[in-house]
Amino acid sequence: MQKTSLIFFIITAACFLGELRIATSQNIISNNDFELYSTLPLSQGEIAKAIGWEEIIQSADYMNTTYVCWSPEIGGAHSGNGFAGFATYGDLTGSAEAIGQNISSSPIIINSNYSISLYAKKTSGGSYNQSCGGISLYGYTSPPPLGGISDHASNLSGATLLWTSNNVSDSLWKYYNGCFQSSVVINYIVITLEKTPGCMQYVFIDSLNIEPKSITNLGNDTMLCQGQTINLNGGLATSYLWSNGSTNTSISVSTSGTYWVQATNGQCSATDSIVISINQYPATNLGNDTALCQGQTVALNGGAATSYLWSNGSTAASISVSTSGTYWVQSSNGQCDNSDTLSVLISNCEIEIELPNVFTPNNDGVNDNFIPSKYKGISKANLIIYNRWGEKLFYTDNLILGWNGSYKDNNCSDGTYFWIVQYTTIMNESKELKGVLTLIK
Repeated sequence: MQKTSLIFFIITAACFLGELRIATSQNIISNNDFELYSTLPLSQGEIAKAIGWEEIIQSADYMNTTYVCWSPEIGGAHSGNGFAGFATYGDLTGSAEAIGQNISSSPIIINSNYSISLYAKKTSGGSYNQSCGGISLYGYTSPPPLGGISDHASNLSGATLLWTSNNVSDSLWKYYNGCFQSSVVINYIVITLEKTPGCMQYVFIDSLNIEPKSITNLGNDTMLCQGQTINLNGGLATSYLWSNGSTNTSISVSTSGTYWVQATNGQCSATDSIVISINQYPATNLGNDTALCQGQTVALNGGAATSYLWSNGSTAASISVSTSGTYWVQSSNGQCDNSDTLSVLISNCEIEIELPNVFTPNNDGVNDNFIPSKYKGISKANLIIYNRWGEKLFYTDNLILGWNGSYKDNNCSDGTYFWIVQYTTIMNESKELKGVLTLIK
């Protein structure tokens, strides 16, 4: 039977062999997104060109690149290029086109939970744009006989209705899902429109997934790092009850404990639990960048952790360093990692400090300040000036600026003064020098 009020057209395109994409490794449907084909479709009724699919009740359509059915549907597939479509004709018997697939290599098992999901939309124009039914999944123990043009999958021998979606009422792609069990082993599935006598409706489908699994699976027991949060999802269900009393689809967890959910979806129900433990991040701190003298060694410690990886490949808790470079460590407590980096500079360390015994603070620009005449390898130093009676006249921690020969904003008189320099070398050695100086204006 021809579908009336349909506009068909062909788009010339390069031949493309699609890549088979399966939503999960458990999906029992092959070529679930209709991307694989033997040859590209050129007209209606060519669903058999989609590899793995068969026409059970004519004349279901295959759309991919060169044929996209009706001009209002040029938006194309939900994903990729391939998708399928079928109609119910509006007669009093509720006849509807149908497509099928042999799943005997991964049959649906008796009384096991299965989830089904797909994307669907109805046509946005023409006389087949009514919205009067959903998409139905039928199962058979063996391939059913081909139906006539005025038939419905429910009338075929051995038909078991497994699931029907909500009414397909949107002309944009919409996600539908559900859950079912079967009382018999299913080796062949058929996808069609819900039996709705008197309804003229055309529906597109894409990305069909049927998976054997529990309604809920919280996953393996999990360790979190301090401050982390995990979202526990109750899975594909219509109602939930969590151990904390929540009835939401999911809960967020950031504290240790045992969490469980009871999820129910129609005839499918399951309970699962998970243990959450909390671990601390390692306190990893290599300290500030360091300068060493030739021959010196510094020990770098990765902190308290259970495992380590250093930039030099070591897995020890600490390493000794005697050469210049940038060093890093990644410390781990289980899955909780922390890292730090340190730069080490090795140099030939000349350490010299020498101060004059005379200076002339007369503002002639020469020798006006008492400052070191030699100053190498010093990381910090301070200077103290005393008079001959032991009175402290001056202090500075900036030896380079030195003393200008004054005390309380008054110039000191000519004479003898005493000085002490306390300093730290770049080798982190603390030392002290003392001396006498003569002030002459």
